[in-house]
Amino acid sequence: MLVPSKWLKEFVDYDVTDEELARRLTMAGTQFEAFQRSDDGELVFDFDIMPNRPDCLSIVGIAREVAAVTGKPLALPEVRVREEGDRAVENFTSVDVEDASLCPRYIARIIYDVKVGPSPLWMQRRLLACGVRPINNVVDITNYVMLELNQPLHAFDYDLLSENRIIVRRARPGERIITLDGEERTLDPDVLVIADATRPVAIAGVMGGLETEVRDSSRVILLESANFNRVSIWKTSRRLKLRTEASARFEKGLDPNNAKLGADRACQLMEELGVGKVARGAVDIYPSPEEPKVFELKSTRIGRLLGVDIPADQIAEILERLYMRVEKLGDHADGGAPAGHGDFDLRVTVPTFRRDISGEADFVEEVARIYGYERINASTLSGIVPEKEAGRTRQLIGMVRDILRGCGFSEAITFSFTSPRIFDMLRLPHDSPYRDAIAIINPLTEEQSIMRTTLLGSMLEVLKLNISRGNKDVAVFELGRRFLKDNAEPSGCRERETLAGAVMGSLSAPSWDVGRREADFYDIKGVIEELLSCMGVRGFSFERCNHPAFHPGRCARVVLDGGGVDLGIFGEIHPEIRTSMDFPGRAYLFELDLEELVGAADPARHVRPLPRHPSVVRDIAVVARKDLPCEAIEAAIRSVRSDLVEDVRLFDVYEGCQIPEGHRSLAFSVTYRAQDRTLTDEEVNTIWAQVRDKLTTDLGVSVRQ
Repeated sequence: MLVPSKWLKEFVDYDVTDEELARRLTMAGTQFEAFQRSDDGELVFDFDIMPNRPDCLSIVGIAREVAAVTGKPLALPEVRVREEGDRAVENFTSVDVEDASLCPRYIARIIYDVKVGPSPLWMQRRLLACGVRPINNVVDITNYVMLELNQPLHAFDYDLLSENRIIVRRARPGERIITLDGEERTLDPDVLVIADATRPVAIAGVMGGLETEVRDSSRVILLESANFNRVSIWKTSRRLKLRTEASARFEKGLDPNNAKLGADRACQLMEELGVGKVARGAVDIYPSPEEPKVFELKSTRIGRLLGVDIPADQIAEILERLYMRVEKLGDHADGGAPAGHGDFDLRVTVPTFRRDISGEADFVEEVARIYGYERINASTLSGIVPEKEAGRTRQLIGMVRDILRGCGFSEAITFSFTSPRIFDMLRLPHDSPYRDAIAIINPLTEEQSIMRTTLLGSMLEVLKLNISRGNKDVAVFELGRRFLKDNAEPSGCRERETLAGAVMGSLSAPSWDVGRREADFYDIKGVIEELLSCMGVRGFSFERCNHPAFHPGRCARVVLDGGGVDLGIFGEIHPEIRTSMDFPGRAYLFELDLEELVGAADPARHVRPLPRHPSVVRDIAVVARKDLPCEAIEAAIRSVRSDLVEDVRLFDVYEGCQIPEGHRSLAFSVTYRAQDRTLTDEEVNTIWAQVRDKLTTDLGVSVRQ
């Protein structure tokens, strides 16, 4: 924001040097960047205005800050509009606002008998000092008022408006407009336009149209002073890749109550500079006038939060210097509270141009910056720092990290934002609920335009990044959130804590006696088994499943409580994904619901004495259908005498000419043991027979002799 010093002094006659003023403003939060010199040698301040202070994007806005930090009075321009003629503005035009949520206020004024020409030299010099190119007296006045009062204006050639009226509406699909920069732009219903009876004549809050611009032949001007929804202007500016001085202000949020002052000031200048005559009255569409916000404060609390004793009178004086109206509710000199107001002793009315003030913390900041941060003494903390106590969830998440690190994994941290293209990369069908992602209102890039609904895409990106860096052996995990739409939630979003991981290449480095071995599906399964076992999760099992991102036949889901709870999924990535991402070999992913995992975890260790009696080991081989899970056979064996069957291990799988088509031979080693005695052969033979009958009857398998 460029501010000529002479223009600034017209509003505040400060008596400090320009360098000292720059220092004070910087200390009070209005960041000074550098001094410049205009073409005629005038000193110009260059300020960096924070996004939450759009009120400072004007000469008057900076002047308010100067008056506050110097204690000097603020002299605003006296605005009086001299209206001439018998015709009122209603005889010239009408305004129809179709969507008041996008245009809270719209003011139209008429200037007639206009003589378009150059603006006065003093005005041209001020515009140039502020970085604005002079065009003609009408346009220069609108720019001058925008710089002075922070109210963007636009002037239309009245005679070029179809039916001489204004309609504020959304653009119709496919509508086009040639803007003042000569570019033809295609619009859509998300764009708010200013239209006449037949076509758009301006993109609201961004740029006017070329067809109705003020030209040398213009004799009647329709002056627009409006207020627009800042989000709508921001989206329009980004969508059309068109950013102007007006849009830069509107998108930060302007005061609708400032629109009338801006229109009147422009009319005053047009009349005083002989540009034209001002018709009586104005069309002012303002269905929901904005009222100043009122807050009640505790002056003692402000002092406590700042760590300095500031009297209530001084706090009130500081807030009044910031153009807030302060009413004292009572006297706290005796430590008592004002009647009917609890501990509150100040009622503060905030002007509508201070749109950044919303609560107690904002008032504390306002008092601190005007009081002076340098006057608040530094002090060290006193007292005992409380010890950090980790809750159950945090402790269990720490266990997850430790277990996976022990399995050779490294932790990765990725963005929660992702690209819609990740769904195509994962081969998700178009009707997949994972595609219904939450869009980000102000994405930094297209690659980060939605909130992720799964961490699988993030893991693929991690693998791709490692490959590009020449690292082909990767084992990573991430503890992060995925974001799912849920209308039952107040925010419309349900966040799920999730654990995801990826493996590629070898899990361990080769040595002199152990060669290199590529990780496979069973390595991932083993890691998940180790994690769940160490976490004390009981009753989990694996079920074959299909997922578009995984290899068919090499994908499984983890279920709890006999399939009642779906804990997650793992497997080898689909060959098409591997090819499209140029992976050098097979890669594996897993994704588990961390909240379900933590809820099912019971990491307490249950100790039992070492066995005092020997075990008996018997082998059993069965022929079963290929689609019968090995886990079902193991569960059936354990169910016969769970008190005596200590362990069941699969040690051989055979498919060959001696085995029927569609079947396979599975051999298990079964360990039997009793805690109170040594088992006899007769007891083991009886159990073995029961196991055989169980398998043949319940599962339809045959036991090989």
